[in-house]
Amino acid sequence: MFMFQASAFLAELKAQAPAILAACESAVAAASHDLDFTRLPATEFAASPSDSIDYAVMEKTRSAVVVPLDAGWSDVGSWSALQDALRRTSGAMSRPGT
Repeated sequence: MFMFQASAFLAELKAQAPAILAACESAVAAASHDLDFTRLPATEFAASPSDSIDYAVMEKTRSAVVVPLDAGWSDVGSWSALQDALRRTSGAMSRPGT
């Protein structure tokens, strides 16, 4: 879990991953607005390198600290993780056929 001011992150992005920053700036500049939505154009958005923030920025920065946190965090990156999260919040959930 990362916490930072937007200005600090943008400065790190500029230093560590300028191609990602350029793609983001291009997408935001070409964005359209529809009611309360900001829609980024697919072509500009897709032009960004597909590096994760972990690898592109956080592993290279000298401006970060690590703080232990025991918050029961889950990325909910699979159907079984989603089912576990739903069980914890709704009390119980059964799988089909069980």
